[in-house]
Amino acid sequence: MAGSWGLSGGRLERRSCADGAKGPRAYDFAVVDLAGAPAGLKRTLPIRRSTVPN
Repeated sequence: MAGSWGLSGGRLERRSCADGAKGPRAYDFAVVDLAGAPAGLKRTLPIRRSTVPN
């Protein structure tokens, strides 16, 4: 699914968010830089993707 975001595997970072009622909760996180920010500022879009199917 990373391909649909336009992200390479190196830009995703897997993190654990503690154990839930059904076991560990792990997510892939990425931050994408957005254009159009005023000078001296930076706009980013954080993305979180579950690693388990629903």
